[in-house]
Amino acid sequence: MKKLIVLLCVTVCLFAIPTAVSATTATKTYKIQALNLKVDLPKDWLVVTCDTPKNDTVYDKLGKSYDKMQQDMKKYNAYVDLFDPSKNYEIAIFKISDNGKSYDNNFKTDVDLECYMQDTIHANNNRNYTNHYQYNHPQSNFCVFEEQDKNRYEKEYWTSKNGHLIVISLSSNNGPFPASVNNVQKDIVDSIHFNSLQEQINLFLTPKLSNLSLESIITLWRKEFLKQLTIKWISHLIALPFILVILSKQKKKDIEFLKSVNGDIEN
Repeated sequence: MKKLIVLLCVTVCLFAIPTAVSATTATKTYKIQALNLKVDLPKDWLVVTCDTPKNDTVYDKLGKSYDKMQQDMKKYNAYVDLFDPSKNYEIAIFKISDNGKSYDNNFKTDVDLECYMQDTIHANNNRNYTNHYQYNHPQSNFCVFEEQDKNRYEKEYWTSKNGHLIVISLSSNNGPFPASVNNVQKDIVDSIHFNSLQEQINLFLTPKLSNLSLESIITLWRKEFLKQLTIKWISHLIALPFILVILSKQKKKDIEFLKSVNGDIEN
């Protein structure tokens, strides 16, 4: 009986002690079409996207105006900005300005990643990087940079996908990140799904076709086919007079040439 009581007490204590691994947090999936990806974000965080309307209560909760926040997101190429309930920690998903450059070939191997990280650290020598390492995602490799500047801490996951250089950053002005916040950032990175080329095509077509019946889709396809065929024939008809003029001029040149040849032979 005593052993049973002891065992019961131990079991209760184990369940009472908080663990580093928290229960699964409820999430909501967001689509970022500009980056061709979707991501799961925690519902208990305050989330702002480029599509969050002006009348959303999240701006009041953050104590920020719609205009200022959307202006800052546009300025820094940010597509998502979220804050924990205490507003001490911020996570942003943004794109590094690429000036038309494609980054798809930069993150293929571990050597590529290490070279890129060293180049980045060298190019940003004004930033106090304290650590950097590689992180493997099922669809893409990531560089991870950790930075500390007095009380400001940052942790950034960088990756290259679909021609974009994408960053998922965690920042705080309140000292180091607790494990729970680190886990939220990592869960966000792990949840990212980059759309394949076929999925990108489907995303483009779905809004147009999703509410149509098969018969309507066939009718739409026929109309589009006839439209393209009509455009092709119209372009041919427009070009026909010019083609006839060119052929006529060429025919005259050929006749004059033959006459000159016949004259030479007769002489």
